[in-house]
Amino acid sequence: MGQDRCALQVIAPGLFSAFPGEPPTSLSKDLGTLERLLGRAELVREPADNPASNLLTRFGCLSPQGPDDPPLGALSLLGEGGDPGDRFWLRATPVVLHPDRDQLLVFGLESHPPSRELVDILVGAFNRHFEAEDWRLEAPSVLRWYLRAPRALQVRTRPFESVAGGSVGQALAVGEDAATLRRLMAETEMLFHGVMDNGPAQVAGVPAINGLWLDGAGAVPSCGKPAYAQVVSDDPFVAGLATLCDVQLVSS
Repeated sequence: MGQDRCALQVIAPGLFSAFPGEPPTSLSKDLGTLERLLGRAELVREPADNPASNLLTRFGCLSPQGPDDPPLGALSLLGEGGDPGDRFWLRATPVVLHPDRDQLLVFGLESHPPSRELVDILVGAFNRHFEAEDWRLEAPSVLRWYLRAPRALQVRTRPFESVAGGSVGQALAVGEDAATLRRLMAETEMLFHGVMDNGPAQVAGVPAINGLWLDGAGAVPSCGKPAYAQVVSDDPFVAGLATLCDVQLVSS
């Protein structure tokens, strides 16, 4: 009798890139397993500019925004167990903006994540401030926030992962509604600065969260016919794709 065989695809963006900072101590013991797996695999190199677009294509999804700006916000919120509905969402990563001579640098908070209490204070302040304009911020995780826009926006954004640690410079959104996002980000910077300087937000050792990086604009796309029976990942975006296309998801 013949045996059923299945293909295992491992999608690993940046696998052969330099590791940022010190690699975790747990990494070394896993390298042997990875080496054996890759030794038996067929290596396919693809452009690494936008791994999310690659995944959208593999799942048979089409983004209304185009392949260069997949709807990371709506799909990641879905993957977190949220309900994006048919509204327009963006990822809204909390950041620290730091002026450096003639440029503005942007940093994430992975090494010093904020408390749930502080996140709730900042999200509450944002939602009260922008309620009349129908912007709505949600934070299912202390590091992963999502912004619901009042309408569909014509913008192209840069994912935070490609900007973190560098200059804001030319990385800001472009397009017909880019000015709307830039105004929102500037106003949020002033709002968060005031919140962090007052009341319970004053906590020693906590980075001064003074902005949001907005990317991944769009609504939940239509799902095609993915060739996968099961997906193994802890990434909210991948989880959202699996949920949308009714593919079994296994946590890694």
